[in-house]
Amino acid sequence: MQTYGIAKVFILLIEVIGWLAVAIGLFAGLALIRQEGVQMAVLSGFSITASGMTLITVMQIARAIIDTARNTAKIVDLLEKK
Repeated sequence: MQTYGIAKVFILLIEVIGWLAVAIGLFAGLALIRQEGVQMAVLSGFSITASGMTLITVMQIARAIIDTARNTAKIVDLLEKK
């Protein structure tokens, strides 16, 4: 059975980048409130945060796909033993 080790490392790396984008988006939004005003802060901060959340969501879907593949392989092994 495959372990998908490289995929898991890639998923973890992109998920960490996603969380960093969320944090940067929140801090950028707060920092821009003082300098550029609320409208620019919300637009910039929201877009960076939304991008980070999208990365996290896609990587969690990828992790679910890998789990499904591994569980399906286990089911096939059990059925073949019958």
